[in-house]
Amino acid sequence: MEVKSFEAVALPADLAMELARIDRVVWPPPAERTNDPLWLFQWPPDDWPLPEAPYPPPMAFVTFDGSGRAVGKAWALPRRVRTERGDETVLALAGVAVLPEFRGGGWGAAMVRRAFGMVDDGRYAWALLQTGVPDFYRKLGATVLDNPIHYRLADDPAARPLLVPYVMVYPADRAPVGTMDILGAPF
Repeated sequence: MEVKSFEAVALPADLAMELARIDRVVWPPPAERTNDPLWLFQWPPDDWPLPEAPYPPPMAFVTFDGSGRAVGKAWALPRRVRTERGDETVLALAGVAVLPEFRGGGWGAAMVRRAFGMVDDGRYAWALLQTGVPDFYRKLGATVLDNPIHYRLADDPAARPLLVPYVMVYPADRAPVGTMDILGAPF
């Protein structure tokens, strides 16, 4: 198993297509996107809350099997959020996916550890992610965030803007307190 990191904006075209293949297996595209192999790669969305420059570049972490085939990927994206501590630049961990036949072998954990390393080395204050599998991330040092979360510019600012049941923070000891505004589109 090998994990490599790439600046997301400089992915080689053939690797971008391999990552799109992984996404299409793990998250089949909606019918209107079946002819768009890179439908999940359109980043940043127009209302993504980029922090003030300079900020770390968006990164792709990719796991490769022994033959050099990409079998998993994760995105580490800069995101600005507002907490009771003020505006913070955090790592938004997104799109973690491993091909089904490679799950359970440590491939996803290896990528996530590399991404969390960007927090550990000080490039980001903490990491924010949403997931349906919280136990996987708990084993890696994350905790569920039970704070109220909103997006103040949404049609309904009081509505919960995130898409899945669990919002988590890494590391657990840096979790913000109080209300958090995600300041832009959900990820």
